[in-house]
Amino acid sequence: MRLAAGGPEAARAELHQLTGNGLSRVRRDANWLATMTLLAEICAALGDEGPAPMLYDLLTPYSDRCVVVGFASACRSSISLQLGQHFSAALTANRRIGARPALAHTRYRYARALLERDRGDDRERALALLDKDALEARELGMAGLLEEITLTKGG
Repeated sequence: MRLAAGGPEAARAELHQLTGNGLSRVRRDANWLATMTLLAEICAALGDEGPAPMLYDLLTPYSDRCVVVGFASACRSSISLQLGQHFSAALTANRRIGARPALAHTRYRYARALLERDRGDDRERALALLDKDALEARELGMAGLLEEITLTKGG
């Protein structure tokens, strides 16, 4: 995930301002769950673990669900993806519901996590995921993701 206008420091400041009071400023309405998953993605993109435990606790009860926005006009992903270490569950859920773009993003994030952990056969598994993901991203016309995959693979 790339951070837009303002850069990482501006995003980090906004994240901490919003999460500083235990997310009391965020209304629990129809957008709440999508908002929590976006905040978790922002934490991951920034490498900012500060709010992560709070978001993990809030999202865990919903781990078997998928995030939809609007009037179910778009499916973002299985919530398991935002729970960090639940990549297998997110892959299974996104595959089951046919959410190919979400599946591609999940595969990419899983590969990145394996590369960061770098134990045993993690690198080989990550490269296999990235190869499969590059094919899917190309087929779906996901140019931004394809560029990130290429950069991650070092090419």
